[in-house]
Amino acid sequence: MAALTHAQARHRFAVMRRFMERDTTRGLRNAQANYLVAVGLLTYIEAIGGLITGNLGIPYQHSRTNFDAALAEMPAGYSTFQVTLNRGTTAKSGTGIYEIYRCGMVHQYAPVESFMVWANQSGKARPNLLGFQWDAVPAAGQRLAVNTNELLRDFKALLAKVSHWIATNDPNYYPLIRQSLERIDGFTVHP
Repeated sequence: MAALTHAQARHRFAVMRRFMERDTTRGLRNAQANYLVAVGLLTYIEAIGGLITGNLGIPYQHSRTNFDAALAEMPAGYSTFQVTLNRGTTAKSGTGIYEIYRCGMVHQYAPVESFMVWANQSGKARPNLLGFQWDAVPAAGQRLAVNTNELLRDFKALLAKVSHWIATNDPNYYPLIRQSLERIDGFTVHP
């Protein structure tokens, strides 16, 4: 694993950030792909969390830790949002945003029966609303929801925060971010 200069680390993250922002923005605004954008954002949140923890590129061990680390740097409501999934007698119940939202959407297509991914048609995020919420549903109680406009807004703010840590060589975060970027920069693929 070769050491990256500060300029190289900034460039590597800038490329990653640009791709993530463009990918999700185009998916939401141009293609109006709510579900695909939600899955992409949840996956990107986990990847950015891997930079924050220094674990990006270490397979199978730190996914939930990485995801939770990113949520801790987003608006306060994300890390305190509570949700529990009761799987009945088939498997152990699960808790937390990572297991319910991220894993539920990726591995089960939807975490629960009463679930919705929603985008504001104007493309604008609504103020004071998070990307995750419980919606009241008449005669059905509540349903779990992902608000993609708001999740995208808050994810972009997270990317800006990480970019700032890199630019300012933040002593708490930059060494871990750089370590992760160096790890993945050293990966090669062979036929």
